Amino acid sequence: MDDVNNPELRGYEMATETFDAFKDYATDTTTQKIMVSWDFDNAECEENAYAITAEELVATGGVKSTKLEGLIAGYTTAVALTTTTAEVKVKTTFGSAVNAGSVVGLVSLNFQANNLTTPGAVAVTSAPGAEDGEYVLTFAAQTTNDVIQVDVINAGGYDIASTTFVAL
Repeated sequence: MDDVNNPELRGYEMATETFDAFKDYATDTTTQKIMVSWDFDNAECEENAYAITAEELVATGGVKSTKLEGLIAGYTTAVALTTTTAEVKVKTTFGSAVNAGSVVGLVSLNFQANNLTTPGAVAVTSAPGAEDGEYVLTFAAQTTNDVIQVDVINAGGYDIASTTFVAL
């Protein structure tokens, strides 16, 4: 929990360069095992770590800790940009390099846009694009060369990174 005034929790970031996996081969008396280890990222602050008690899980609707799932990481890329529209693709980090997984079922309330050049929120509506995970965002006319940031919010089960583009 990064902010005591915001009860949103997130997982720890790992230092990917420390990731290591070992295979322990089976013998006549043991079973084969795979051991995985890594370190927390140096930027992580363990003082922000909080336990979730069984009572707190029950208070949130009886969720079992063994049923908790992490968020699926994703990203947004913008294509076909104008001063009033942006065609974006919302993908996951799953799949292959050529065919990443698509995030489908998003609606206008899942998109938030801000003009970073002339700071301020930009009202946005969305419509599905031609492919899965593709969305056409429509907003009030922005000035050519303004930098627009698009965030995907409240996309259940996903943690989608922000993207920026330049209005053309």
